[in-house]
Amino acid sequence: MKKLSLAVAASALLLNGCVIAVGAHEYSNRDLTETKQQLTLANANLLKNFDVQAGAGSLKIIGDDSVSAITVDAVIGSENGKDYEFSLEKHGSRAVLIAKNESKMFKSSHAFLDLVVRIPSRMNLDINDGSGDMNIANIGGNVSVNDGSGSMHITNVSGALDVNDGSGDIELKNITQNVSINDGSGSIDLTKIGGALEVNDGSGDIEAFHIGGNVRVSDGSGSVHVDDVVGNVRVDDGSGDIDVNRISGIVTISDGSGSISVSDAGGLTIKEAGSGDVNTSNIRGRISM
Repeated sequence: MKKLSLAVAASALLLNGCVIAVGAHEYSNRDLTETKQQLTLANANLLKNFDVQAGAGSLKIIGDDSVSAITVDAVIGSENGKDYEFSLEKHGSRAVLIAKNESKMFKSSHAFLDLVVRIPSRMNLDINDGSGDMNIANIGGNVSVNDGSGSMHITNVSGALDVNDGSGDIELKNITQNVSINDGSGSIDLTKIGGALEVNDGSGDIEAFHIGGNVRVSDGSGSVHVDDVVGNVRVDDGSGDIDVNRISGIVTISDGSGSISVSDAGGLTIKEAGSGDVNTSNIRGRISM
């Protein structure tokens, strides 16, 4: 059971460049007590980068052309006798948000911090997140994400995107520049990538549609479906069906097991087919198998 408590919230100092550390109060039971807090960093539109270090809890970051400050609204659950760190400060040209329940000080903390963050849209993002679902939207700069676990939804990024993920489904849409993904497990759904795409995946189905550059996929297990690519496509797959359609360049495939289907491509090279049917249609150039 969770209980609400507003009286225990430490007051947030809404000062430019301030550091705020919040400690959980003592209670007679081990239930988590929820509080709400807000941090604000003024004149963040003058900064280039925003770094986020988050532990357990959901994370939502929204870029907004109309705001000049960074605003962080948090719902924090803290266990009896456990602490967490919650701070927002300026370091040179960077804004740094820390919202963690794990450190040398709080090794056994069960606290969580659910965050909703609004930032000036033109900033670059560098996110290190422990666990919990992540939503990022409307970012004008580059985005780098290191995530332990939890689903990830990222939309409308004008810069490049780099993702390192342990587990959890990934959905990316409307990314203007190059995208690189290193993923342990979970499905990957990609739509409208303006630049090149590189995916290294342990397990889970992969779908990539409307890609504006070359595509390279290395997949351990799971199906791979790639459509509508302006460039070449290379798929190295351990197991799972492969379906590739409407490719302007050359398709190259190495497959351990599973069916292969390729249509409407500039050329096709199958280095290894493994087991499974191979179907091709409307290959405009050379076919090598």
